[in-house]
Formats: sequence, C-alpha cells, structure tokens
Amino acid sequence: MFNFPIETSSEEETEVFEEVKKELLHEEMQWWLNEYEKFEMEDTELFAMEQDNVICPICQIANFKLINEHLSCSQCEISFKTEKSLDDIKKLILSNLELHSAVCSHEPQFNLIMEPSRAHVYLICESCSEMKLVI
Repeated sequence: MFNFPIETSSEEETEVFEEVKKELLHEEMQWWLNEYEKFEMEDTELFAMEQDNVICPICQIANFKLINEHLSCSQCEISFKTEKSLDDIKKLILSNLELHSAVCSHEPQFNLIMEPSRAHVYLICESCSEMKLVI
C-alpha cells in the first residue's frame, strides 16, 4: 500500500532527534535534582523538629512537655516534677534502651511508678526481669 523509501531518516532528522533526547534527559535530571533537594530540606526540617521533642516512652504517642520543672504527657495524662531537662530525659531514655537491647532482644516497657514523695519512670522488661530507674 505505502511505498516508503529504504532510508527513513536523514542525518538531519537524526541530529534533531538526538538533540531533543538530550534536552529531555537534561530536564528529567533537573527535575530529579530539584526533588532530591526538596526531600533533603524536608528531612533536615523534620530532624530539627525531632531534636526538641521527647516522645513519652509510656504511651509512645505524644511528646513530653516540661514547664517549670513539671514533666507531663497530654496523651497518657501523666505529670510529675523533675529537675532534668528535656535533652537529659531524651538521653536517659535512649541510653537505657540501648543498654537493654545489648543484653535482651525483647522490647521493654516504661511505667510511671508513684513513690511516697515523688513519681519516677522505670524501664521494665518482663522477659529478662530488668527494672531500672530512668527518670
């Protein structure tokens, strides 16, 4: 039906095609780089936000709030007095979890235990029977 010549493209068409291909690849690369930069910014912003926050180890949902040496969690409604900073509390929680994971493969729980003069948060593991004062 159709009679096409054997040579379907000329050198000029090939050059134009290659140029368009390069431009498209360049545009796609630029898009990927822009997306990567956006992701990096978001990741950096999230990291900065997380540094100031300490997730309550008891409910593992809300962040602790420290106001006038009074530590509280809005989710599990615990509240007690402490002289430690949020940064110190975060370090204590993480270091105790790390120490525990070095000797036991089970995940411990954190519980608030009321004592006669004050309250404390303890790390408790039913598997290895560890009970350790954290805060």
